[in-house]
Amino acid sequence: MFARIATLVSVVVTALLVNAPALAAGDELPKQIGLSPRFQTPETAVDSGASQLPVDGIEPATTVADLLLNAVEPMTGVLAGGQPTAEMLVLAGDEGYKTVINLRDEGEPGTGEQEVEEAGLRYVSLPIAGAEGLTAENAHAFARVLAEAELPAIVHCGSGNRVGALFALKAYFVDGVGAAEALELGRASGLTSLDSAVQVVLGLSEAN
Repeated sequence: MFARIATLVSVVVTALLVNAPALAAGDELPKQIGLSPRFQTPETAVDSGASQLPVDGIEPATTVADLLLNAVEPMTGVLAGGQPTAEMLVLAGDEGYKTVINLRDEGEPGTGEQEVEEAGLRYVSLPIAGAEGLTAENAHAFARVLAEAELPAIVHCGSGNRVGALFALKAYFVDGVGAAEALELGRASGLTSLDSAVQVVLGLSEAN
């Protein structure tokens, strides 16, 4: 009985092998399909077109560009740049920032005291009205605000231009840095279109 069953199985297997199509030279074996991306190697994920999953528990690192427009770090504990959005302020609070110093005039649009406080940060306003606000007096006021601020802090205007100008004037009038070096510090801190006005205040050029 068992011998007859074994003989039948052998005949069926032999028939299947004889009738199966042979692989021609260069033919590939069928690819594996249906693998979950969770269990795929990079090679099988690429072959099957499956997307590779990010590593569990690792989030993309936050950069200063995520916190502020045209962001630069002119001094330890201070991030300088342009107008932050409400979302940026929340993220800054999450990253441990404590203070926001706003150099924009009260009538300028954008986030203000309410958005800053809602993000859990302290708000400080020092309005600088363009070139007219580039004075030795404001340079000293800016230095006092920075000295009293709880760090880390954000300093901003609309684009970062006035922030850079104030850092240049602070370097010259408060820190005793030479005019040419102070100008370069200002440029590195965001100074752009107010460059010529700052040069006049620093005595590097004459007013037109």
